[in-house]
Amino acid sequence: MAIWISWPLAMAGRSALLLNQAAGGKHWLQVRLEQGPGNRFGLGALVGVERPGRPTLWRRVKTGGSYLSSSDLRAHFGLNDLTRVPVRVIWPDGHQERWADIGSQTVVTLRRGEGTSQGR
Repeated sequence: MAIWISWPLAMAGRSALLLNQAAGGKHWLQVRLEQGPGNRFGLGALVGVERPGRPTLWRRVKTGGSYLSSSDLRAHFGLNDLTRVPVRVIWPDGHQERWADIGSQTVVTLRRGEGTSQGR
């Protein structure tokens, strides 16, 4: 599937046209956090996908990206051929939790207190 995007590169600049030519059929995972009152969406938390024999992929949960914009609060990971992965969350206060077996091709909501505590 091709997605065509056009936007101005600068206020007075020319537009760019992009074509998504990524190969299909690979796995992905989106992680949404729920922490509770005060910081409901876990802003500032780190979400890590552990991959066997490879470094952990880390994403920070944030909302801002640039002036007058907002980003998706979900952490998105490309998993390549992995279909199930462990996920680690370092909450903004430093507490860590781990979920051992999360499937791919889904948006999962991880709630604070429901994972296995890993301490600080």
